[in-house]
Amino acid sequence: MALKSIKAIFFDADDTLFSVYPSVGDIYSSCASEFGLKISAELINRSVLDVWQQFRDSFQRRNYNYKTTEEQEKKLWYQFIEMVFKACSEEKLPAGLSDRIYEAFSDPASRRLKAGVKELLEELQNKYLLGVLSNNDRRIESVIEGLGIRQHFTWVYPAFVTGYKKPSPEVYRWIEKKHGFRSDQLLHIGDSFENDYQAALNAGWHAIWLSNGNNVGQGAEVLAAGTIKDLTKILSSGKII
Repeated sequence: MALKSIKAIFFDADDTLFSVYPSVGDIYSSCASEFGLKISAELINRSVLDVWQQFRDSFQRRNYNYKTTEEQEKKLWYQFIEMVFKACSEEKLPAGLSDRIYEAFSDPASRRLKAGVKELLEELQNKYLLGVLSNNDRRIESVIEGLGIRQHFTWVYPAFVTGYKKPSPEVYRWIEKKHGFRSDQLLHIGDSFENDYQAALNAGWHAIWLSNGNNVGQGAEVLAAGTIKDLTKILSSGKII
């Protein structure tokens, strides 16, 4: 299908436009050291991976049909922080540390733009309306602003704004109703095969999976880009099938 029929392109945020820097473990470890708690970034990173496997369904609100609120989002992240430290230390979590870590991820310094993102957005902005559709919370707004890419987007929607988390079809229906688009006029791009690619297709949107080199779930029928450079080539071709 020719891209000229697309009216708006929505992007996921974390691991699509940018990534955590230097790592989640580095940020947690640095914040913890401010409170006298010494835990290596390497140990925290291992704990983050283990805890995330247990926590993922809760984060997505899967048992609640993916419904979410701003208050629930913050509560979930505090639970995650506590679980990570419990997994890698027997010491009591110092008062105020969870607040410090939570706020650290609203700082643009906690992320790095992927190579080629600014150039891609500049090119697309001349042809399409652009938006961000993220499963993250309000902090993503300050990150996008601080990274110098907010001006490229007409809309930035954290999950609580739509009231649902991807992969719920309600996320995509909300966009259509809010802005008067048909599903076939919309393209979504993100790094999650389930939440971004499959969910968008199931909602009747067009989709591109930014796989970041991950081939899991990829078949000949999957439209995937391994890097931003690959994504730019696909979008520059003028066709998405």
